[in-house]
Amino acid sequence: MVAATIYIVTAFGFAVRWMRSGLSSESIFFFTVMVFVLIFQTQNVDLFVTFNMLNCLFMIAFLYSRKRAVASEPKPSAPQYQWETSMSQLEITEADDIRLIRERDYHNQRFENETREAQAKYYAAIKDGTAEFNSELVRLARSADVLEYGCGSAPTLFDVTGFRTGKGIDISDLAVAQNNKQAEKDGLRNIRFDTMNAEQMTFDDNSFDLVFGKGILHHLDIERSFSEIARVLRPGGTAMFLEPMGHNVVMNLYRSLTPSARTSDEHPLLRGDFSVARHHFGDVALTFYGLATLLSVPFRDTRIGDSIFNVTRLIDRTVFLIRACVGRHGMF
Repeated sequence: MVAATIYIVTAFGFAVRWMRSGLSSESIFFFTVMVFVLIFQTQNVDLFVTFNMLNCLFMIAFLYSRKRAVASEPKPSAPQYQWETSMSQLEITEADDIRLIRERDYHNQRFENETREAQAKYYAAIKDGTAEFNSELVRLARSADVLEYGCGSAPTLFDVTGFRTGKGIDISDLAVAQNNKQAEKDGLRNIRFDTMNAEQMTFDDNSFDLVFGKGILHHLDIERSFSEIARVLRPGGTAMFLEPMGHNVVMNLYRSLTPSARTSDEHPLLRGDFSVARHHFGDVALTFYGLATLLSVPFRDTRIGDSIFNVTRLIDRTVFLIRACVGRHGMF
């Protein structure tokens, strides 16, 4: 009964969004979520077949409208930035230079002209995870030497206080220059940002008490990254990351429909990546977010948004507690 109620409410939200903004990736994404809920709950084969046929029709309509929209979009102009850091400074090897340069160029362009605004709304589904991550980060950073691994153009380091020294690295020279300028403006003398290859850092061994990052590991070679993070961490140090997961079928469908929102090298984390982590770190703790809470996204700016989020968050935590293996199907 509860599932049916959530389904009906979400369907209504889907219909309103569709009528107001047309068939979009968000609409098809949430319709697919609802179909998955129905598949899980229903024992009515005829109803199951009917809804799946309807879903196929929506998918065909969406792909057709997307094809027409893409054909009418003007080609993006070349980015207006200059790469000022030498290749030797990044320690880019011959085997990896194409991948790393592609990541660098994409993020330089993104930081100059944000290209992922359409995806920002989905982070509402993991706002509890973000809040818990930030709270733990502040606690661990006290009196510590801290490294923000993949700081981007909006470093979390600026929002953390109480650490001894703070370093931030990113492959984007544009982001690094902006961050250093902001740190100087704010008089933050214990913070410095450097353009650096995260898979081959130039820091000495045992340099940091805490290494953290948000949405960075899935851009990198996991084995090399974990090896480097373990190398620069001091004994007893902590590494903590907030990363997208790659087991959710619906999220993977959405990603396949929005390729321009990410680079071709991105790879949301999978179960096997945690085995690599356990090889490099003595203790690996995992917390998952964003499965049922995805249903709250269409209502995020409405009066009932918080209520729906709280209910779906409770569902997530209960399910993850009973069946921990389900957690990897969360968004993060």
